[in-house]
Parts: sequence; C-alpha cells; structure tokens
Amino acid sequence: MAAPPEAIVCVAGLICLSFFLCWSALYTFFSIPLKLLRAAELAALPASLDATKPPPMTCLTAFILMLEAPLAFLSYFMYVFFKPFWLSLLFLRSGRKKANSKFTDQLHFAVNNRAIDSMINSALSIGPRWNTHTNVHSWHVEVVAGTELVFEVENLQLPGFSWQVNFRGGLMQQALIASCAPIPGDPEWLMVKLTPPPGTNVINLQLRPYLFDGRDSAPLPFVKLDGKPLEQRTSSSAEPISEQTRVVFEAGRLAFNASLAARQKFHHKAMQFHMHSMLALDGSALSSTFVRSIYLPVGNPETQWIYGLVHEGFALHVKTTAALLKDHLVFCSVYNRASLPTIPSITCDTPEYALPTCPCDGFFAVRIVRKDGATTQEAVKAEVAICLKRAAAGKVA
Repeated sequence: MAAPPEAIVCVAGLICLSFFLCWSALYTFFSIPLKLLRAAELAALPASLDATKPPPMTCLTAFILMLEAPLAFLSYFMYVFFKPFWLSLLFLRSGRKKANSKFTDQLHFAVNNRAIDSMINSALSIGPRWNTHTNVHSWHVEVVAGTELVFEVENLQLPGFSWQVNFRGGLMQQALIASCAPIPGDPEWLMVKLTPPPGTNVINLQLRPYLFDGRDSAPLPFVKLDGKPLEQRTSSSAEPISEQTRVVFEAGRLAFNASLAARQKFHHKAMQFHMHSMLALDGSALSSTFVRSIYLPVGNPETQWIYGLVHEGFALHVKTTAALLKDHLVFCSVYNRASLPTIPSITCDTPEYALPTCPCDGFFAVRIVRKDGATTQEAVKAEVAICLKRAAAGKVA
C-alpha cells in the first residue's frame, strides 16, 4: 500500500530541509573564498570561448570544483527530495489533478492570481530552465488505464504560428506517451492513438505555441477524443466544433519572464546550484547523457537543444545560416545559477546575433524549432555555432 501524501510530505520535507540547512551552512563558509577564486578564474579566461564546451580546466578551475563538490552534492539531493515534498504538498492543498475543458495557460493563470512564487517552486522541481518563448498550455483529461484512446488534433496551419502537442501520463503526468505537430497538406485532423500505461488515470496534453514573423496572437487547435469534441467530456455544451470558443495565445503573456530573476529566493539557488558544476564536468567526470537528463528532465521531441555555461561579463554570440533561418526558429534563454532567466525570450533571427552581456554566471539553452511545427532534425545543430566573448571594458550591452 502506498504511503499517504501526508507521510510523503513529512519525510521528503524533513530530508529536503536537512540538505538545505547543510548546504546553507557550507555555502556561508565557502562563499567568500569561492567568490574570490571565481573572479580570478574569470580574469584568466580567454577573450573568446566555445560556449558548447566546458571552459578550459586550470588549477583554479579544479580547486573551485573541489570546493563546490560538497555544495553540488547537497544541492542535487535537495533538488531530488524537493520534488516529492512540493508536489505532494500541492496534492494535499488542491487534490488530484482534475479534468479541464480546454487548453489552460497555467503560467498566465498563476501570474494573474499572484501565485507565481508557487509556480516557480513547481517549475524548478519538475522542469527547470523553462521555456521563456512560450507558455505551455495544459489539458488534463481523465482516462481509464489500459484502454486504447483515439485523439484527433486539428491540423491548424497559420502563417507565423508553430505548435506541438505532447501527450504525457504517469507520475505527475510527465512521462511522454505520444506527440504530434501540424502536417503540411490537406488532412483536417491529426490522429494520435495511445493506451494509457497502468496506474495512469489522467493524460496531460501539453501544447507549446510559438509566434513569429510579427504575429502577436494565435488560436489553438481543437481536439476530439473517440470522434467527439473533447470539450464535451467535461462540459454540458453540445455546440459543434465550428461554433465553440477557441483558446487564444498572445505574445504579451511572456512579459512576466523578465521579472522572474527578481523573485529569486535563497532556496532556489540552493536547489539548482549543482547544475553549473555538472555542466563544468560534462563529458569528463560526468557522462553527457546523465548531465542532459538533469539539465532537460522534461524534453520535447520536436525540438533540438544546444546548451552550456555562461560567465559573468561575457556575451553569447549565435551564428547560424540563412538557409537554417528560412525554415527554423532559433531561440535563446540565459539563466542564473538558480535556473531563473536573466536574459529571456531572445529570438536569434539574423545569421549573426549578439546577446546582451551576461550579468552573472549561469547557463544558456538554445532551442531550434521548425516553423511548420514538424520534428526538428538533429543535423541542424551543425549549422549553429555559439561562442562566448568577453565584453569590452566599460561597455554595457
């Protein structure tokens, strides 16, 4: 028999608190020497670096990583135990996820209801380094495990609009079961057949809409289940699809990303501190597969990713090809060590694009998405070069 949520909250909370208190004490002790050593290391770095590779290992780097090792260890396990603590706490507050009758912009809802701090905690425990270029729209659908379901998603195609839908289930509805994106041509509906795995009673449809080429809003596609409008499963409305109200996504809903770093709390940094150390050891002491699983715990099969470290006082320069930009969107976000965006929602829409100077150490994520919403091939990453260049003295980017 599974432990009741109350027990999970208490046990996970106590373990998480223990790691946090140990991390806080150790960080306080090491913070000044680490700051001085890091300043010396930054001064010694070359003026230009390949942003996709860890910085060159020097005696200073090795010493910093040795001091950070216990902090990274405590941070990682705080992160591991914070997830069951926080999500079980939400479970007790609001109960099991219930079905809803349309795609719901959870981030916009949280901002409007002054619940963004709670959403930050949830995001940092489930999918850190969230997508600052869109708000994921969720649609929770109650299902019966083991029963084959036939979803149909409207093959909506509009200029300046790209979208994908992931079907997720399992623990906290995060395990990817299927996905779809618009297909050029005539089919009016995209068919997705799936069977919920054992223990899955809710399927989460996650839709990522992207706006570009001047478009500032777009309607989201309708969905059917087993031949009937999905809305009718949780609504008394019997309107035909053509007369139902569409959910609309607007670019203005991304503005809140610029204020997230100012909402940082001490426990955010403690919970995400390990990521910078892991990226510094990516491919050497730590396998790239393991680092990627921590950096991108909730992936998107239609997107290709390039990521790495950023350093205070350096600026990212993204170089692409005109051929790539014809069919793809290249997005970049820069995050601090708490995984909160400091340079959000950048669209690299020219073959050579220079981002503002990084205000602090952290990491970046470049997302490459096809404009038609189809799966982005891994080969396109060869057409993107990313470097870090030291900002000129006295220059503010």
